Formats: sequence, structure tokens, C-alpha cells
Amino acid sequence: MPDIHVQHVYADLHKTEKIRCDFDGHPSINVTWKKAGKKGQGSSSLDSKRIKQMGNTLYFKPVEKEDEGQYFCKGENSFSSAESYVNVSVIGKNMLTLMVQAYSF
Repeated sequence: MPDIHVQHVYADLHKTEKIRCDFDGHPSINVTWKKAGKKGQGSSSLDSKRIKQMGNTLYFKPVEKEDEGQYFCKGENSFSSAESYVNVSVIGKNMLTLMVQAYSF
């Protein structure tokens, strides 16, 4: 059974927020992020003026209601790979909750 790590982060709506995926390995790890599509659709890569990936970090500039959903972080090199799942919920008028579930294989 994989390890599961849950993290809660609260941030003001319309502010900058970031999610990190920390993988360690040699040779160096390539990290990619995707967001789950709606039911019946696959995941999509993140290419937005507001959401940017820089290395292992995903930045929301600023957080918006449509950022809600499940995000997938995959780290891989020539030897192995691992994935993390991040559930993002925008709650209330001015809050965002990030729940991180990390799975190791």
C-alpha cells in the first residue's frame, strides 16, 4: 500500500499560491503537472497565463474558482517514476484549501 501524505494550505482568493512536488533521485528528476478533466475527459496539461510550472512547483497567479480540481504531479527519470495527487478546493469567498496526497511506487 502506498504512503499517503495530506497537507492543508489556506490562501486568499486572488492571491498567488504554489504547490510543490518534492522528488529526489539521480539522475535528476523531470517533473510534470496535469489537471484532471471533467468526468469522461482525460487529464490536461497546464498551459495558462495564470498557472505556471517552474521546476517542481506549480504557481497560481492569482487563485481563481476554476482552479478547483485534482492535479497530478509526476516525477520520473530513466530508472523510475512516482506520482502525487493534489486535490484543490476553493472554499468560501476568500479561501483556498490544498490537500496533497503523495503516492510512492
